[in-house]
Amino acid sequence: MIWQPVFVVNASIHLTKVRLARKQIISSNDNLKLQSPTKKCYTDITEFAIPVSSQKLYLSPVLDGYNSEIIAYQLSTSPNLEQVKAMLDQSFTEEHYENTILHSDQGWQYQHQFYHDFLKQNGIRPSMSHKGNSPDNGMMESFFGVLSLRCFMVTRRCFTHLSNWNKLL
Repeated sequence: MIWQPVFVVNASIHLTKVRLARKQIISSNDNLKLQSPTKKCYTDITEFAIPVSSQKLYLSPVLDGYNSEIIAYQLSTSPNLEQVKAMLDQSFTEEHYENTILHSDQGWQYQHQFYHDFLKQNGIRPSMSHKGNSPDNGMMESFFGVLSLRCFMVTRRCFTHLSNWNKLL
């Protein structure tokens, strides 16, 4: 008996050109040696679905790249600009932050004019991940992964109310 292939698969790869909005503020996440706190910070918004209800919670923290500490955070039942405003006000309380970089993804909250005005007013340089490239914001994504693991897989607790989440965080 002679072996013959039953079918042949032909595949081709199509590369598409990615257009980047706001090219001047998109930067790669260089692993810089940081000498002091709040020189490079990270932010993002993540969604948590509460297992026993249809409610969702949105967490917006700021993580300090110097010591991986959460500087401030805001919880909300919807991802809105007010949440980001409160998080920024809570995170950056001094008048000026010379040479501070705040890295985020390209979410609509971080493309809003208020966000850029706040950063400029406080001397903070914005930095954004490339579109669809979550490793650029790896420190923040890693934090969200650990938090999800702790909240849902290790403790196996079900939080049904916003105040319970505040106690956990």
